[in-house]
Amino acid sequence: MMRARSRVDRLIDAVADPASVALSDHAASATYEELVREAEALAATLRQHGVGHGNRVAIRTEKSIGTIGAMLGVLRSGACYVTVSPSNPPQRRDFLVRDSGAKVFLMPNVNGADLSPFDCTMFLTKTGATIAHAGGGNAPMTELSRIRSDEDPAYVLYTSGSTGRPKGVVMSHRGAFTFSRWAAQRVGLGPGDSVLNVTTFDFDLSIFDIFATQLAGARLYVAEDTVPRSPKKLLETIKAQEITVLYTVPWTLVMLLESGEDVARQCASLRTVIFAGEVFPIDHLKRLTALLPHVRFYNFYGPTETNVCSCYALPGSLPEETTEIPIGRPASEAQLSILDEDGTPVADGEIGELYVDGPTVMNGYLNDNEISLVTRPYGTGDLAFRRPDGEIMYRGRRDTQVKVRGHRIDLLEVERVLDDHPAVRECAVAVVSKALHAFVCADEETSTLAIRQHAAGALPAYMVPTSVHFIASLPRQDNLKINRKALEILGSRPVKTAFADRRE
Repeated sequence: MMRARSRVDRLIDAVADPASVALSDHAASATYEELVREAEALAATLRQHGVGHGNRVAIRTEKSIGTIGAMLGVLRSGACYVTVSPSNPPQRRDFLVRDSGAKVFLMPNVNGADLSPFDCTMFLTKTGATIAHAGGGNAPMTELSRIRSDEDPAYVLYTSGSTGRPKGVVMSHRGAFTFSRWAAQRVGLGPGDSVLNVTTFDFDLSIFDIFATQLAGARLYVAEDTVPRSPKKLLETIKAQEITVLYTVPWTLVMLLESGEDVARQCASLRTVIFAGEVFPIDHLKRLTALLPHVRFYNFYGPTETNVCSCYALPGSLPEETTEIPIGRPASEAQLSILDEDGTPVADGEIGELYVDGPTVMNGYLNDNEISLVTRPYGTGDLAFRRPDGEIMYRGRRDTQVKVRGHRIDLLEVERVLDDHPAVRECAVAVVSKALHAFVCADEETSTLAIRQHAAGALPAYMVPTSVHFIASLPRQDNLKINRKALEILGSRPVKTAFADRRE
């Protein structure tokens, strides 16, 4: 068993100064003492309505400090929370709630909200939670008499499944705590830090923002949804809130380059930048590290199912000859192995699938209210190799290894070559109707012919995209990752109706 303060809902009990600010957003702030009080009040309300160990509570994850208080309240009741983004369409929201078995839904007081799927719905207010709907009557009050295990589920994050059916990843208190403790120590997070939350709360990057910040006794500023999509707003927020630590996806950081030399002035308070989720285009990373020489950059790697399992700390400004960076060495007490198709470890330098074991690996997937336990070690589906110096290099996913006209092609390899074109700001490649299509966002005028000639200079003919679509920006999911399914759909439409395509 873990000590009480090792559970993620008890991290704030160890904070030395309860009067220090724990959370802020554009409208309000709360001290650690106030956060504890609000969490305990909500937990008591939930227990009065039969919510306790073994239950799951859905939370509509608005970008506010109230949402984090709700998460802690659910955890302190003994239950586990399920994140439901407000941007989800009703059909997806209903699927998540039905699949998770959540009977209680915590949400802001939204006019016209459909409450019918839930036994009980609570509206979150500034003074606590009020019952908005109780369809099946109140259950008997639960007690916290059961000894709570470190393996108890803490939260469920839904990810997009390869079959198109969302998969609920169930993470334990032990997993969340182990990662948070490692991350806080690794980047030196402490009471003097201000962490900026730009990611949505249904994305796994938010676990660092919420729990590592609490463990360190630092302050978390919850930015509005528009901030990570606007370089101007992001820089203004970093400066105004004196942010010291930022954890986000590469795309958010690449956008900052639009501001040029102003980035350094606005980011004077920043000391640590962490990125994860996608490969950072190396030329953009070189420019950013050069603009912010006082900032330490970290590359965190790990799918939602493992949280962060490896880390690479950049040495500073990257040399011009750098073509890629590692995903690093094991993190969060993870054990990493690279295996071939027969499950045999490969030699250094050989590519295989990356497998992960350790405390941060998920309990399993949640399907129709039942947890399907995961096989360990967990196969990530990511391809990698280990260098002689021990650093691990990422080589794409098994599902980005496609066959076109009999040739095996790594989509990420094609993207890396296109990224090297001086006019390309960002790009993605997808297979559409058995042909390779490139989707390019260009900073300056160029042509399909120029892009294809550039690709032909570094790739065999079968890897050169047949079609090049010039678009203003790549479609992205709520978590700001590239929406590759959307690219496939757009690419299947006639060019005139889908894109303003530049011709040769």
